[in-house]
Amino acid sequence: MPEQCDHLRHDLTALYAFIESIVDGIESRRSSAAYGQAAVLFLNYVLDLASGCKRHIVEWSVADDEEFEDRREDLGTIRAAWKELHKLIKPAQDADTLQVPSAVVDGIVRRFKDLPGCENTDFALFHTSEFNYVQVRTADLRRVAAKFRNIIPDVPEFPADLGLIGIPYSQGRTAFANCLVAHEMGHYKYRGMTIESTIKTRINTAFKSMPEDIDQTQKDALIKQLTLWAEEIFCDLFGVMLIGPCYTYAYIEAYDLSVVLDSKGLISEERLLPRLQFYRSEERRV
Repeated sequence: MPEQCDHLRHDLTALYAFIESIVDGIESRRSSAAYGQAAVLFLNYVLDLASGCKRHIVEWSVADDEEFEDRREDLGTIRAAWKELHKLIKPAQDADTLQVPSAVVDGIVRRFKDLPGCENTDFALFHTSEFNYVQVRTADLRRVAAKFRNIIPDVPEFPADLGLIGIPYSQGRTAFANCLVAHEMGHYKYRGMTIESTIKTRINTAFKSMPEDIDQTQKDALIKQLTLWAEEIFCDLFGVMLIGPCYTYAYIEAYDLSVVLDSKGLISEERLLPRLQFYRSEERRV
């Protein structure tokens, strides 16, 4: 099957080169770059995963045309899964201890580990170009990892009790703003807790009592929005609980809320009111 062999050789070579290009920066990172334990765990997971995938590609073979067509989809699945990881690897590599507020974050993580059931949890940081702090859904990463293992059983599982938090690359040296990391830890804690399912159930029950003439699409959108707001409020309260008043100061620094003060240091209603207006999500501007 010469033509099929050519296709197979091309697909395997392209996939091998794609994986190498993604992890090359990790293997050749400068010697001066240092990372926290969680970041090392994540980057080593990526390297081990790459090794397993490349080994699978080298050993990949088919007996006939039919097996070739059946298994060719596996290569597309592996490539698609690496595309998902791709957006996290370079940002995590860039977030070495010289570029992120390690001392602040480590202190917050230590407090997080004092919570029941969180003793083994750790968080790796990565840089984001967005002026926002984000927490990656580890459930999504575990689904990506499962796609690899469904095809290559001997590749590593995604590390247990590992969270990934993105911070704006510009905020490495700010004092209070990085306390917003506690909010993102709240998202990690919230998802999968009993309170998450309880709140969702109560919101759905409450909306069932709405008039039946309300469009179901609109009702579903309202349920989704309220559910998201409930999670955000939980995370704000979680942040205050975890690190105290300095969490609330973070918003003053990160979002320049000091502009609502007048010359006497008091809140100016004239300046405050425009910032309290709600807006349609599609009109939001950062």
